[in-house]
Amino acid sequence: METTELTPQNESVSKKYFLYGFLGLFITVIIVFALYSVSNLLGNWTLPSASNPSPSSSTTTVPVKKLSAIATDSSFLEAEKNLENLNKDNASVDLSEPKLSLPVLEMNVNFEK
Repeated sequence: METTELTPQNESVSKKYFLYGFLGLFITVIIVFALYSVSNLLGNWTLPSASNPSPSSSTTTVPVKKLSAIATDSSFLEAEKNLENLNKDNASVDLSEPKLSLPVLEMNVNFEK
């Protein structure tokens, strides 16, 4: 393993890198502090709120949506009923049935040399 001796030239180089590192760290701290200050200033600043209209007592009518021709077709209505029945059947399935549980894999195995 090669060792380097500290010569005046090596010392100046190491001081130079230390100075650059310290300067970089100092600039980073200044930037973080500036961003924190700006975010606090903007966080406390609020937009002027628009006046909220008061609720009216008149009723609004909801437009009735026209169903498409497919939605009223008997085959699609039947498919929708079948889907509802399937969902009801799936909700009523008991998944804790013993027939559905995994087999016991614990075996008494003795290995001999």
